[in-house]
This record gives sequence, structure tokens and C-alpha cells, in this order.
Amino acid sequence: MQIFIYSNRYEEGLPIAELAVTHSREMVGESYMTSRLVRKLAYIYNELSESQETITLLEDMVTRRFPGAYEADFETLGIRRELSRAYRKLGRTQEVLELAQKNLKISLEIFGEKDHAYLMDLEELALVYSNIGRYEEALELSVKALGRRKETLGEDDYDVLQSEYLLARTYTVSKRHEDARIVYEHLLEKFTRTLGEDDPDTLHTKVKLGEVYGFLGRPENGIPLVNRAIEIGSKTGSLNNHDLEYGKKCLEELEIQSVSSFGIGPRKLVELPKPLLESKKHRGRKAWKL
Repeated sequence: MQIFIYSNRYEEGLPIAELAVTHSREMVGESYMTSRLVRKLAYIYNELSESQETITLLEDMVTRRFPGAYEADFETLGIRRELSRAYRKLGRTQEVLELAQKNLKISLEIFGEKDHAYLMDLEELALVYSNIGRYEEALELSVKALGRRKETLGEDDYDVLQSEYLLARTYTVSKRHEDARIVYEHLLEKFTRTLGEDDPDTLHTKVKLGEVYGFLGRPENGIPLVNRAIEIGSKTGSLNNHDLEYGKKCLEELEIQSVSSFGIGPRKLVELPKPLLESKKHRGRKAWKL
């Protein structure tokens, strides 16, 4: 099952995960092993955007595990995190916020400020805050989590890089695009060097950096990055269909922005400037200035 998750082959992994949960419940009941399998199944459901199936599965599991000591154990925290992801995809903001705040309180009490579980919940709450427009609080938590990780893990650890990715995302949604650019460029160099150019994290960062270049009015810098990410992701399967579609939409917007930079008037259909018309890619096209 793990190999399907790590390689983004969720459709293939789904029937195996469902069968594993069924067999585990038949053999050992609601054990620790069953709950781990349920979490993996829920993760696959979430990645396939089957959020309601995730909620049904995990709400049932939380109800089974909450009596007694299970309220604050590591596995229940993980179940609530996955449940929060499903709520977020369905726009159930208040439930997402309540779960994130509850998890953070429990993990702080049980594990302490430097523990991985606490930092995961700190970043989850930062993500929730950024999604509901509470950007200053989101940035404060993101910076705190990144600092804690660097203290214990060093600069190049994978979890540190993931924390930086969250910080860059938070900068982007709060419209601090220059700060986001600096972090994404740093991340792209680190991911390329440590994971390789065809790793999903490297490709996601290329797309995000390209998007930020667009926000900064530099589409000419973003287009080759996003183009390359789509090319590699399509060839190697490193990007799933959702990520590829996101990249293609980003590329389309960058190309429109690049064409618009030639000064085409608003809401007026005109021929593209001569240099573009002479290129094979744009020959015969017309463009709308947005």
C-alpha cells in the first residue's frame, strides 16, 4: 500500500487499502494496527477528493477511539488531522479550526514544544489561519514552527524544508510575494540538489515559484519553470492529474500575462505584436488583454 501512496498511484492503492482495513478489523478488531490502516485509507480517499468517504470513515474511528485514554494518543491526533483535511476540502471551516486548535492544545500538553507531533499541529493551525484570512497569526505560527525544526534538525532536513514550503505559501496568500519568491528560490535549489529534478516536491516548488513570478509581474521568469515542471511531471508520473491541471492553468495565466505586457488595450480583441506572430507558437492567434 505504501508504494502506491509514495508514487501517487492512489487509484491502484485504494482497493488494497480497503481490503487491508476489512481484514484487520476481522482479525484484530479496533487495534492500533487497524487505526493505522484506516488513516492510510483516509489519506487515499482525501487525495482522490472523496472527502465524504473520508469523513464517514474517520468520524466512526474517532468515536471508537475516544473513550478512555485514546483521546490524547498519537494515533488519534493523526486521525483528527486527516479528518481536518477532509473538512477543509468540503469548506467546513469552523470544524477545521476547532479540530486544529484542539489537536495543538493536546499535543503541547502531552509532547511539548519541540516534539514533531506538536510542530505538525502548529503548522496545521497556521495553514487553517491562512485559509481563513488570519495571515498575521498564520505567519507567526509558521515562523515559530520553522525555527523549532531548525533548532533540532538543522537546515537541510526534509521536515525543515516542508516547514519552509508552508511559510512560502503563507507569504503568497498574504500577498508578500517578494518574501515568497526568496523562500521558494531557496527551496528549489535545496529540493533539486537533495531530491532530484523529477521529485514531486521539486516540481511543486517550480510551479509555485513560477506562479509567484507572475504575481511580481515577471511572467518571463515563471513560464520556463512551470513548463519544465509539467513536462517532467507528465513524463515521469511524478505529478498526479490534479497537480498537472493546476500547473497547466498556471502556465496559461503566465502566458496571457506575458502577452498582455505588450500593451494590448483592455477588453479589445487585437492581433498579437509582430514578434510573437512570427513565432510558430503564436502564429495566427488573437489575444484578450485582461
